[in-house]
Amino acid sequence: MAYHKIQKKINVNTFSCDVIYMVSDDIYKVESYLHKKYGGDKPKENDPAEGYTITINSAMYVMVLDYRFMTNNLIGHEIYHVTHRICNDRDIQDEETMAWLNGYLHEEFYKFINTSKFSDFAGRINKKMDEFLQKKEQEEKKQEVKYE
Repeated sequence: MAYHKIQKKINVNTFSCDVIYMVSDDIYKVESYLHKKYGGDKPKENDPAEGYTITINSAMYVMVLDYRFMTNNLIGHEIYHVTHRICNDRDIQDEETMAWLNGYLHEEFYKFINTSKFSDFAGRINKKMDEFLQKKEQEEKKQEVKYE
């Protein structure tokens, strides 16, 4: 089955790096795609993750979220990982610098998800999820009839 993903790449000039935000309905397929494109660790099968962050190199970081579980908590969780990795790769220990970077990454992510492009993406995913749930409900009703 095909999967959907949407992404936005931002440049973080102050830290000489890029961050790619990706949201998908199948983060395992995205992980396989990223592995093929950039190398690194092999995807973890059956990992119950709702999101993850990978470091391509000290100049590129990728944050991937599963649309179905996307909450403010998950967004903050993964953006913290991005912030930590960027700062750690640069030996930055200053809390204020980390806080400003974290705030900037949050602002950029929320700009990304508040676009019409993202709304269209979300609509396609929601429609796909509704169709899946309707099909599942019909199958369950068929099973109920068999057992009567």
